[in-house]
Amino acid sequence: MGSRRLPGKMMLDLGGRPVLARLIERVRRIRGLDVIVLATTVNAEDDCLAELARSMGIEVFRGDETDVMGRVLAAAQQFQMDVVVELMGDCPLIDPKSVECVLSAFKNASVDYASAALSGTYPKGTEAQVFFTAALQDAASRTQEPNDREHVTLYIYRHPERYRVLAVEAPAEHHAPDLAFTLDETADYALIQHLFDELYPRNEEFGLTDVIGLLRTRPDVRQLNAEVARTRIPQ
Repeated sequence: MGSRRLPGKMMLDLGGRPVLARLIERVRRIRGLDVIVLATTVNAEDDCLAELARSMGIEVFRGDETDVMGRVLAAAQQFQMDVVVELMGDCPLIDPKSVECVLSAFKNASVDYASAALSGTYPKGTEAQVFFTAALQDAASRTQEPNDREHVTLYIYRHPERYRVLAVEAPAEHHAPDLAFTLDETADYALIQHLFDELYPRNEEFGLTDVIGLLRTRPDVRQLNAEVARTRIPQ
């Protein structure tokens, strides 16, 4: 909730429900998950997020705002997770099927870490990453660098000599690195609202194929957040 560029963004309205609620709805459709946990901060302003998650039957873990690596690790350990599928809270258009593809790639490739972000082929804001809790625990024991602690898996994918890393490529129909659906600024909210208002009434389970298809045929909609500056995955 303490976002500097778009304060309170996780509780903004999206089709009559908060952004976080819409994200949880989509995450629930991902096959292969045993438990869903909201790993938010201990800040009082995030109390509303914890309350909303619990009201929807989602587990909650609260930790340090800046040590996100430590927060995610502690959440994984508390809920006895061997494998973590990590998704960003400000990505309400995440596609369950895309996440399942990354999870499947992780399981089939004998790796410690798999990411849809590393390949740079998916739209920004639709990428999942999957990793063993043991790998994250090992990484956390090796670094206290603020940048590593803020970006949960940065240390892992920067050290392929220590961890087995897989960059998952988007299938042809989802290859759209020029698009972005991350809720960073007001312009992003305008785009996501428009997409949701147009696609949700037709199909409550609309996916990435629907979103990309609409934007490819509607440059006026795509233009809504075209000028927003993006911070790409740290390398």
